[in-house]
Amino acid sequence: MNWNRVQLGDFLKVRDNRFKPNDKSLEGLQRVDKIDFSGQIYLSNSPEVGCQ
Repeated sequence: MNWNRVQLGDFLKVRDNRFKPNDKSLEGLQRVDKIDFSGQIYLSNSPEVGCQ
C-alpha cells in the first residue's frame, strides 16, 4: 500500500463544539490521541477518552 504525505489541515477540521461519545455520527471513527514531534499520529481505540 502506498501512502501520500499530506498536511493535517488537508483532512482535519476545526470544530466549534464537542460531540458526545454516544453520538451516532461518530460510529466507526477513531480519536486522535496525540501527535508527536516526529509527526507520528497515535489513535485511541476508545471514543470516550477526553470527552466530557
